[in-house]
Amino acid sequence: MIQGKNKIRGFVLVILAVVIFLNFNLTASLNWLIFLAFLFYGWESRIVAGGALIFLITCPILLAFHQDALAETMAVQAYLFLTMTVILQVVELKRKKEVGEIKETSNIKEKILNKKNNIILWAISFSKKALKILVPISVAFLVSSLVLLAFSQKKLAEIFYAWMLFVFGLIALALIVKVFAKNKIKK
Repeated sequence: MIQGKNKIRGFVLVILAVVIFLNFNLTASLNWLIFLAFLFYGWESRIVAGGALIFLITCPILLAFHQDALAETMAVQAYLFLTMTVILQVVELKRKKEVGEIKETSNIKEKILNKKNNIILWAISFSKKALKILVPISVAFLVSSLVLLAFSQKKLAEIFYAWMLFVFGLIALALIVKVFAKNKIKK
């Protein structure tokens, strides 16, 4: 029964791939193909999220090497993959509810709560340490880029500015984790 469903899914995926390749460019076609494959086969959406992170990490590196157009393309791909991840997570949650994999057993809830509390406490500790390290680094990048601009070193200033933005993103992530974790502990 499962093999029959997979064959039908594969056949539908091939037909959709052909239609998409005929109507879109190569990049859009591959994005749709990846999304539909993960959707039809129920593969782990974390893989797509990992791809999004890889695309996101390459952006400041490409900006450092003055590949602005490619960095912009990578940023768009990161956004598309993050969008795919969110949609796939929603579908995955709905599938789990339909199959009944989400159990309402109090014993399981207690174990999960204990693990969550340990993870939340670790997240608060980690975010505090990260903020202590990242804030001075971002200030150093900002000051360095301003000094380089003052000395007419625009290219180097842009590199430091790109890294400063990357570090600001990490600071924002640490703050979000910290606030989220503290709110979870209050509940």
